[in-house]
Amino acid sequence: MSKQHHDQADAALVSRWFDAFGPALLLYARQFVADADAEDLVQEVFLRAMDRRESLADPRSWLFRVLRNATISRHRAGSRRARRERRSSSDKPRWFEPSPTGQLDVREVETRLRGLDIVAREVVVLRTWGELTFEQIGDVVGCSAATALRRYRAGLEELRQALNADAGDSAVGPPARGEKVRKEPIDARPRA
Repeated sequence: MSKQHHDQADAALVSRWFDAFGPALLLYARQFVADADAEDLVQEVFLRAMDRRESLADPRSWLFRVLRNATISRHRAGSRRARRERRSSSDKPRWFEPSPTGQLDVREVETRLRGLDIVAREVVVLRTWGELTFEQIGDVVGCSAATALRRYRAGLEELRQALNADAGDSAVGPPARGEKVRKEPIDARPRA
């Protein structure tokens, strides 16, 4: 096989990975950085994949792990920059695009998701949008599959409780002792 043909086959493999995992990787990166930075990080990850493509037994897990490390590095650099200049709070990234046929208020879900602690939020996003197994999530965040599962369940429960809370209640998490909680599910219709 010629070098040119080999390079084309490698590019096709990474292109398939991009098609399969790119959108989920982008959503994952958006929980840490702004949209433009998330796109840059995902591109960097796929450039790194070009060099490692032959030795990857589990490309999905590897791509998420590399992206996680890149976002942490980017976040640290951003934190240093933020000490020098204040960023506008209106630059917050979106984790998903609103759907006109959606069942939930996208802004409310994003707000409540942001309210989760970073560990629970990361696991929920990896499982929900990244479609990683708990074993893969454990590999990405450095814990066991059982711990990843516990964090996922706890995060979902906290998110569920927050979304089911009374509309006027802005608290996230379980109700205070003796506080009444609505028993019926949230109104799943989109808000006008």
